[in-house]
Amino acid sequence: NPLFLEELARAAASAGGRGSEVPVPDTVHDVLSARVDHLPETARRVLQCAAVLGREFSARLLRAVWDGPEGQLDEDLRELGRLEFLRERFGVGEPTFGFKHALVQDVIYGSLLERQRRAAHGRAGRALEEFHAGRLDEVIDRLMHHFARGDDPARAAAYARFAAERGSLTLASS
Repeated sequence: NPLFLEELARAAASAGGRGSEVPVPDTVHDVLSARVDHLPETARRVLQCAAVLGREFSARLLRAVWDGPEGQLDEDLRELGRLEFLRERFGVGEPTFGFKHALVQDVIYGSLLERQRRAAHGRAGRALEEFHAGRLDEVIDRLMHHFARGDDPARAAAYARFAAERGSLTLASS
């Protein structure tokens, strides 16, 4: 598995080249978890917050959901890019980021406590409502996703009814 070998090489390099002192994890999940565990607290929290948003997310949405020190976010995003957890996507529109691999996002999402997940999903849903006021049908599936997994399942049901009435419901794989 190329991802496993790549992550294993990164783990060994971050151990300072001590070779035989580096335990060899059994799975890519273990390697990724170990790499995340060695991150500074705020960088780990940025990754966890981003994992709630999905494989790709806008910097604007991350800022709205982020509940940590404001000045630290940009620095941590640069460091997470340098460490190849995240990649900045360039193109038309607002800056976006994406996880290097879906498995990276899954491992990080799994490291969150349930209450942290629910709170972050709720913040994401409310931010999407604010950003897309007047054109919620553009993000209806994401609103349903975040509110269903967040702190307001009644709101998720209301959006599902809205989508069904408009015939705009799409089956999202999230």
